[in-house]
Amino acid sequence: MIEIYVNNIERSLKDKCYFSALALALALPDMCGMAEFPEEQLVSKRYIEWYDKYLGSHFRADIAEDDTDTPWLSGEVVYNLSN
Repeated sequence: MIEIYVNNIERSLKDKCYFSALALALALPDMCGMAEFPEEQLVSKRYIEWYDKYLGSHFRADIAEDDTDTPWLSGEVVYNLSN
């Protein structure tokens, strides 16, 4: 199922349909979060937890752990973008 969405994102990028690609990309953590944390009722919590666990660390890799001033794409920021 996820492969269909990834293929559609790639096709949207190829066709320069950037808003479609972005909307689909922002929906993926929601679907994955629901699959991994089905017992969690709060969509925001599922989304943020899944994103931070699997993607957030890649965006924070170059930022020192004690550096709280450097902005990065946290699960909370991306969740707010999706809404």
